[in-house]
Amino acid sequence: MSSTDQHRRQQFFDYFRRRLSTASREDVELPDRLLLLSACLDALAKHWHGTADRSEIPAALRGDERLRRFLLKHGGHPAFARVSAPMFRKAKGQEVGTFPFNEYKLNEMNTTRDWSHDPTFDELTGIVVERDALVRWSYPGILYVDLRCAWVHNFVPENEDIIINDSDFLGRGEPYYRLVSPFDPAKPQVGRFLLMMPLSFLLATVDRAIHSFESEATTRGVLPFLE
Repeated sequence: MSSTDQHRRQQFFDYFRRRLSTASREDVELPDRLLLLSACLDALAKHWHGTADRSEIPAALRGDERLRRFLLKHGGHPAFARVSAPMFRKAKGQEVGTFPFNEYKLNEMNTTRDWSHDPTFDELTGIVVERDALVRWSYPGILYVDLRCAWVHNFVPENEDIIINDSDFLGRGEPYYRLVSPFDPAKPQVGRFLLMMPLSFLLATVDRAIHSFESEATTRGVLPFLE
């Protein structure tokens, strides 16, 4: 690859680094930060898919599946291989994996479990008939629908059970759960699970994705924006 092409590839990834730099600023309002982060992830996934090896990655993929495969490869965190058991249970009425639902205590935070207690996508494939539902409630699917679609299309959060925690006051830096009082006061025994998504996790995900995708593009000698 020529030095000109190498420079153009660097310009491509530097563009996303500048967007990430803006999204990292605390003086930028949270909606603007989330819009930038979700747009960056979606665009990176699209450019990655456009240059992917067709012997490994099909040309026809839905947006959520495209982001799932991208984050599995470049997201740099094992949560992206998992499906949110509480969110899946609420949406489909089915408990999956061995998620410790009964070990949560209402409104307690210090003993809260996290993403590592969720089942993996591969564990549930073949057990859960609706593959689209697995993709939807996988962590990449959640980022696609409840981050990307909500903020890019409507500029507001749309899922009251998924909370972007901008302060990350527990210092986790990873998705985790809280069990809080139910919507229906007539059913006090049925708590409501919240999936807490720290902003620091989203920032780190975009940062890792940029570096990882750039490394792949350099190794393979591709220019993402030209394919």
